[in-house]
Amino acid sequence: MSLNNWYPFYVGDYMRDTAHLSMLEHGAYRLLLDHYYSTGQPLPDDKKQLYRICRAFDEQEQISIDRVLQLFFKHDAKAKIYTQGKVQKEIEKKTDISEKRAQAAKNKGKNRPANAMQMQSKCKANDDTSTSTSTILSKDNIIRPADVSIQVWDDFIQHRKNVKAKLTKTALDGIINQAKKAGWTLEDALIETCTRGWKSFKAEWVQGKKTKSNEVDEAIARAERRIIEMETQNEQNASFKQLC
Repeated sequence: MSLNNWYPFYVGDYMRDTAHLSMLEHGAYRLLLDHYYSTGQPLPDDKKQLYRICRAFDEQEQISIDRVLQLFFKHDAKAKIYTQGKVQKEIEKKTDISEKRAQAAKNKGKNRPANAMQMQSKCKANDDTSTSTSTILSKDNIIRPADVSIQVWDDFIQHRKNVKAKLTKTALDGIINQAKKAGWTLEDALIETCTRGWKSFKAEWVQGKKTKSNEVDEAIARAERRIIEMETQNEQNASFKQLC
């Protein structure tokens, strides 16, 4: 279970444990913690995915991610995840509280008098306005797309409220289609929309612009090419020594 938009942050403990980190490493650590708490799941044992999550575009940023993982997270090679005890305890604590509250609400509903339930049903049946409003709210309660992170989605929803633009399925479908037309991921399109203060997103507005995801892919590709070049050079050097 995730902690959504909030999680406990103990400044004193953090400053004590991270006094030796560089500014880049601080940023890497906080972004990894944000993702861990917002998803409620351990970090994946996938460096490319972690670089993308932290928007680590260059070599120094990626080195910072690697160092923070080594210092503050436990690697489970079998499960292919990175975990941290403090985070797991907070998530389990939040889960326990939520389950207890849900059970209490369920028990409260069971204990309500039967006549009160009947009166409530009668009122709802007679109140056409209330029924109509409920239907409208249910219709426009848009579910977060699977390819958009919780943090970006929450930011986008808040942004739509700030610009007084109610999000409907039609509006979201339009953004999805324009993102595809531009060759962007939906998450990149929503980030750009929030950053620029737009009410919507159009492919022509970002024509020729690279997305953060593309920059990460290019950085990873450059790193892989460097590794291949180094391996090739090492093989050539080894062959040369054998000839000598």
